[in-house]
Amino acid sequence: MRAKALGMALLTGLSGPASATELELGTTILPPYQTERNGQLEGRSVDTLNCVFTQLKPSWRGRVLPWPRARVEMEAGQLDGFFSAMPDPDAEPHAARSAPLALEKWYWFARDSEIFQQEQFPEEQRLGALQDSTTLAWLRREGIHPDTVVATPQQLIKLLETGRIDTYIADIRVVRTAAEELALSPDQYAARFHRYMPLVAYFSRSYLQNNAGFLARFNRQLHDCIGTTFRIDAEEQRRLARLAEQSMRAWTRAEVLIDTLKRINDERASYDHTHIRALDAQWRAHSDSGEHKLIRNVQRSELSGFLRRQQRQADGLFREIMVTGRHGLNAGMSRITTDYWQGDETKFRQTFNQPDSAPVIENIRYDKSTRRFLVHVSLPVRDPDTDELLGVVTAGIDIQKALTAATP
Repeated sequence: MRAKALGMALLTGLSGPASATELELGTTILPPYQTERNGQLEGRSVDTLNCVFTQLKPSWRGRVLPWPRARVEMEAGQLDGFFSAMPDPDAEPHAARSAPLALEKWYWFARDSEIFQQEQFPEEQRLGALQDSTTLAWLRREGIHPDTVVATPQQLIKLLETGRIDTYIADIRVVRTAAEELALSPDQYAARFHRYMPLVAYFSRSYLQNNAGFLARFNRQLHDCIGTTFRIDAEEQRRLARLAEQSMRAWTRAEVLIDTLKRINDERASYDHTHIRALDAQWRAHSDSGEHKLIRNVQRSELSGFLRRQQRQADGLFREIMVTGRHGLNAGMSRITTDYWQGDETKFRQTFNQPDSAPVIENIRYDKSTRRFLVHVSLPVRDPDTDELLGVVTAGIDIQKALTAATP
């Protein structure tokens, strides 16, 4: 982003010249994901990459340059890849992308929230954008051309403050970091959530051809380094809790759900931990095909049919719904789960052990199969006559769809 940094090699925890096996990855300075201090790259994404490569062993260095130039140099064989970039169709013929390193939260910012309601928003507004940013690349891809492009997020904030632009779109963390440096409150302007954007690493196909299996190993280690989870903030928690009350609470009172849980809790009353583990192993061995009596019995149950209808009627808001009984074993599911036993997971333990009936909301999780970001929200199911805790209902919610819906 800064002209003085362009083309400068920044080593990440290395000394001496690059070795023949060292990866060289391009990137752009964008706090808090990539920053530079004393000639060293730092930041969220850099920390994640350091964690991954410490385990995978190849050393690496980052070179600061604009995204378009990084892609061109990668295509020319002068770089092994680049990070942290949003998914880029232009890069796909020449590189393969990793699972997300980080997750941007894009918001529109304006002096007055009424601007968001205008029919021609944002096309008819004086629009600012951040040079070399993922949001600028996205705007141009959408055919939206900003009136003003500046070098730093601090400049964007000042342009809005002085009325020289009407709105801009940026990652909320970038804005908060810049606002802190300006001693301003990031909440003094109107903000509207737009979307999540995964930030990934791209590795050239030539590098991957010469290092068979590297990307799979990288993604597995990435899972360990970040746990595939991303924190949600207080406002997101509030909206998801409201959504759970509006859309999920009625499920916990459905006759088919209550009757099924009462029945299976009785049937499974004698199950000990050894038996549960053995059943779970059978389920996991056949979960890809679904060809096992244990899986078919749950999948074809009346409760699973009920859950599939709830998912279809929600128009993509719910990507999966499951119900577990007192032992943490599946009682119903809208789609086949990887595990039969959920008793060791947060969605079961925390929901089952809390004294009240408030929703339990987990962090954002990346679903590799759908390339969507999900949040598991769980509610306890109680016997309406005795208030006995019967089980747990959990929905995997498409977080982007949830936050762009008209949920108060």
